[in-house]
Amino acid sequence: VGVESAVSALTGESLVCIYNTHTGETYKLTDGVERLDGRRGGVVTVAAAMQETLESSFGIKVARSDRINDADYNTSYLESEKTARELLAANPKTRVVFDIHRDSGKTREQSVVTIDGQDLAPLLFVVGSDARRAFPNWRQNYTFAVELSNRINEKYPGLSLGVRVKDGLYNQTLHPHAVLLEVGTTENSCEEAVRSARLVAGVVADVITAGE
Repeated sequence: VGVESAVSALTGESLVCIYNTHTGETYKLTDGVERLDGRRGGVVTVAAAMQETLESSFGIKVARSDRINDADYNTSYLESEKTARELLAANPKTRVVFDIHRDSGKTREQSVVTIDGQDLAPLLFVVGSDARRAFPNWRQNYTFAVELSNRINEKYPGLSLGVRVKDGLYNQTLHPHAVLLEVGTTENSCEEAVRSARLVAGVVADVITAGE
């Protein structure tokens, strides 16, 4: 996509929404800590990189919120649900919704994937289910996450660790293509996570373009 066509395409409506439930999550190799309480951590930088790549490289307009949703960690998802609802209400043509997190409890060795000689942060998709509360359409979200994960590994073998189904809802009842994406772990640098996010953006662009 040339610069001119990308710019003209951005006059359209947003097709991707991005936010961070746990806004303070960050990368220890960059910030020395695992969270920046009440502030915007590395996951927000990663979300911004995904937006920038989708818009500047692929001409896909993104609506992104960097609202702090985890000032009280226990009510993070109640707060981020408001954020997600606002994004979706303002952007009715949304095709994909990302809640960007980072993983924890992994070693440095488990936190690096090397592709073309560069260290990148591994990806993990998380999808909610109807295990504890009503979520009749959760398999739509699951199928979409599996498609994204498979496409990522076709292009970049080993970058995605796959899709994990959990008991929560994670605001995914709001949209059939809403997924939670963990980019890296506490044992990554922000730069490694940003590299991965930029690759994800290209795959998301492929999926959206293929569906048009």
